[in-house]
Amino acid sequence: MNVSQWLRQASLELAEHDSARLDADVLMCFVLECDRSALYTWPEKNLTTDQLFRLNELLNKRKLGYPIAYLIKKREFWSLEFGVSEDVLVPRPETELIVDLALQALKQNRNNPILDAGTGSGVIATAVLHQWQSTCNEPHELQPLLVASDYSPAALKLAKRNADKHVPGSIRFVRSNWLEAFADNTFGMIISNPPYIAKNDPHLKTLQYEPTDALVSGDDGLDDIRILIKDACRAGQSGCYLLLEHGANQAGAVCDLMRQSNYSNVQTHQDIAGLDRVSCGYCP
Repeated sequence: MNVSQWLRQASLELAEHDSARLDADVLMCFVLECDRSALYTWPEKNLTTDQLFRLNELLNKRKLGYPIAYLIKKREFWSLEFGVSEDVLVPRPETELIVDLALQALKQNRNNPILDAGTGSGVIATAVLHQWQSTCNEPHELQPLLVASDYSPAALKLAKRNADKHVPGSIRFVRSNWLEAFADNTFGMIISNPPYIAKNDPHLKTLQYEPTDALVSGDDGLDDIRILIKDACRAGQSGCYLLLEHGANQAGAVCDLMRQSNYSNVQTHQDIAGLDRVSCGYCP
């Protein structure tokens, strides 16, 4: 079987996926270690037995709903390539909003140090610092001080590997159950994309291959957000800026929780799809 024939067959087998042909192309590029242009330059290239075995193995997993990022062990975020694994969530485009908001805040106030709480694969902290380094002419010693935390040792190991690829030696990694490991009045900004799905949410069926503890947060999906809002008032400095990603229908509840804890200038921002995605405010 050649490249063109396999791609055609794989696209048919993945027909229920909106990105069927793209997924087939991505899997082929991964196995052949080439870019997409090569698939169309040499469509008649015959595949080896080993290549066919690997391709069909990946295809069968994709047909079951296994995320493409886990299959090829990487994902693009903020125009950077990050390694991913089953230990962390697959980075999603809507999360780029929280990076943009953090960068906007940094332009107005350095807010040092900055914490990315529940960093997962490290994409938020790494993207923030990489963008800052790319666009700011300040000396290295004046760059933002970033700390990234997670309770999962496997996630921290992956996040450090990703940071070392793009911003080597610039982020401190700490194991912590949310903010427990940090002293009072430490941070000027806290950023987090915590679990926010309710435990009985029907959408969990489509996320069955991603780590449940990084997705689910109690009966209403807000358990971890409650912890962060409350403890940010302790671990954050007075006026600490807290940015939280949440579900599209949770903005009202999240903003109410912030106001109940006396946060000021509480706001919600929309993602690229126009959905409420990040709420933020200043700790008392």
